[in-house]
Amino acid sequence: MQIKTEQGFVDVRELWTRFLQGDEEAYNCIMRSFARPLFNYGIRFSTDRDLVKDCIQDVFFDLWNKRSRISETAYVQAYLLKSLRLRILRERKKWDPMESLETIPFAADFGIEMKMIEDQSNLELRQRVKKVLNTLSERQKEIVYLRFYQSLSHDKISLVMGLTRQSAYNLLQKALIKMRKEWETAALVLFLIGLK
Repeated sequence: MQIKTEQGFVDVRELWTRFLQGDEEAYNCIMRSFARPLFNYGIRFSTDRDLVKDCIQDVFFDLWNKRSRISETAYVQAYLLKSLRLRILRERKKWDPMESLETIPFAADFGIEMKMIEDQSNLELRQRVKKVLNTLSERQKEIVYLRFYQSLSHDKISLVMGLTRQSAYNLLQKALIKMRKEWETAALVLFLIGLK
C-alpha cells in the first residue's frame, strides 16, 4: 500500500519501519493517512463520535509511546484497525461488563451499498439492501465491511477480528450466501407483489 507524502508516494511498510525507529514525520504521516479509515470503522461499534475519536487518539498515543516494543508488520492497516477495535471494545466493557463480542452491534449502514445505488437514487432499492444487511449477525456485518469497504484480504481480516484465515473465509462466505438468499427472497416477493 502506498501513502502520499510531501516527497511523493511511500510504501506504508517503509513508513512503519521509520516510525518504529522514532521518525516523527513518518508517525505523523501514518496518523494522517489512517485517521479517517479508523474513524469510519470505529463508528460502526459506537455512535458516540467523541468516544471513537478518543479511542483513535489513544491508539496513536500508545503507538508512539510503545514503539520500541512494537514489531514490524506487513499489515499496518489491519494492525491499526485491530488496535482500535480492541480499544473501543475495552471502553464499552467499562460501561457494560456483561456485553460480549457477539452482542456488540455493528452498524450495517456502512456506505458500500450507497455507493452502488447512488446513481439510481432509488429509495426502495436502498431500503432493500439495508434490510438484507440487517439480516446478518454483527460479526458478519463487520467482516463484509472489512472486506468490501476497507478492501482487506482474508489474512488481514483474520488479524483484525482475531480469527484464523479459514474462519474468516468461512464467516465471509456464510454472510455472502445469506445476503444472496435474502436478496433473492426479497426480489421474488417484489416480483409477486408486482403481478397483483
